[in-house]
Amino acid sequence: MKHADSQSPDRQSPVSFVANVARLPQKGLPVQIEADAAQRAALAGEHELLSVENYRAEPPPAVRR
Repeated sequence: MKHADSQSPDRQSPVSFVANVARLPQKGLPVQIEADAAQRAALAGEHELLSVENYRAEPPPAVRR
């Protein structure tokens, strides 16, 4: 793993998005995240991996709208 400062709260994740929290619905905002090639390469470098072939997250079916 990288030095402790790589986990600093000031560092931005290679996979992130902007959400206007002033306009979030009461029940939350289901989002789907899929990292592109550059984001996957940055994740791999950050965690000293050879590669990250796929990175996708989505809410469970019960939460999707």
